[in-house]
Amino acid sequence: GLYCDIYLTDRNTIIEVNGPSHYVHLDVEPLGPTVFKSRLLKAMSYNVKTIPWWEWEDLNNSDEKKTYLLKLLQS
Repeated sequence: GLYCDIYLTDRNTIIEVNGPSHYVHLDVEPLGPTVFKSRLLKAMSYNVKTIPWWEWEDLNNSDEKKTYLLKLLQS
């Protein structure tokens, strides 16, 4: 089976929180297994959202994080 970070059942949405190990060293390009998992989940009809580590790290407080998550879910 697959493990996912967050599953919102009411939205059929999976949120993947991807740390640095999911990306090519010093780049924003995701590694093959990360891309494959996302494609597989989408093929299984899940709405997949990703939070890259550098975007989350740039948020300064809980209000900014809440706004980020709300925008992510609306996209």
